[in-house]
Amino acid sequence: MKRCISYLGLFFYISVLFAAEPSKPSLKVPLFLLWFQAQNGNSDIFLSDSPILPPDILSIPQEPEMAVSVSYDKAQYELAYDGFYRRSIFPLFWESKFNTIRVKRNEAGLPVRIDLPDEKITIVVTEYLDNGPLRCQYKKDGENLFVLLRYWESGVEESWYTETGELETLYEYHFSQGNLGQISSISQDGSVVPITIMDYDAHNLVSSVTNGQSKFEFLYDGKNRIRLVREIAAEGSLSERNFQYDERGLLVRQYGRLKMENFEYRYKYSFDQRGFWTSCTVQAWNEQFGRLIPSTEIQINRTITRR
Repeated sequence: MKRCISYLGLFFYISVLFAAEPSKPSLKVPLFLLWFQAQNGNSDIFLSDSPILPPDILSIPQEPEMAVSVSYDKAQYELAYDGFYRRSIFPLFWESKFNTIRVKRNEAGLPVRIDLPDEKITIVVTEYLDNGPLRCQYKKDGENLFVLLRYWESGVEESWYTETGELETLYEYHFSQGNLGQISSISQDGSVVPITIMDYDAHNLVSSVTNGQSKFEFLYDGKNRIRLVREIAAEGSLSERNFQYDERGLLVRQYGRLKMENFEYRYKYSFDQRGFWTSCTVQAWNEQFGRLIPSTEIQINRTITRR
């Protein structure tokens, strides 16, 4: 199985990558990408569902049994590594909400079971080829589907079959110069429906992600940290988020324009004895009568452990 695939920069944009459009029919979670995130992803996950969250919200050392849990408002996010230095728990954004992903591996460190407990989904990898998944089984609420993957030099084809052998879902992943360029679903009439289109800059960092009718653009500073996120919606409306960091690389100020209004967030942190930040107080500034005024304070808490 020959694969020329690079995922540098991919996982940072997990939350915009899988933002399925509410108006479209429900799609199965793309299995190959889910598997590869479990196998190769790190803690650089940009949780864009809430603009208040710092970019390093889940950042921890990629060490065995390290774990981080984040509580914010009514939301809970988790990320953990297992003894293979790989993700055993991580969040996945799919169809307008986050799901917790749990991964079990065999003695060789290959994922053999992936669970989405919130959706009552279980995916079992039943056969491997050259350390890549070849055949899988998908289970949810009595529904059983079988997935077959086919690889070629610049892409992957993922076919979903019913128990009677009928083709139900077909995904294609296309790569350009080693980077993931497009994820598509193939309709029954053979037409290609792009789910996500990605572009990269000269440093191999994601520069734009297009999901349906929305496009996200990313600009970075000299240390490859996000300094600007721009979202262009279908109707042409524009949202911008600017990021400023201190000498330690912590986000201290975020400002810009969301939903046609100016905003600003200012961040203050508390640390544990290991130097990890464990709580963050965010002062929100909202626009009223054409000017920014202080609003509520928001608390974000992190718990970092070694399992």
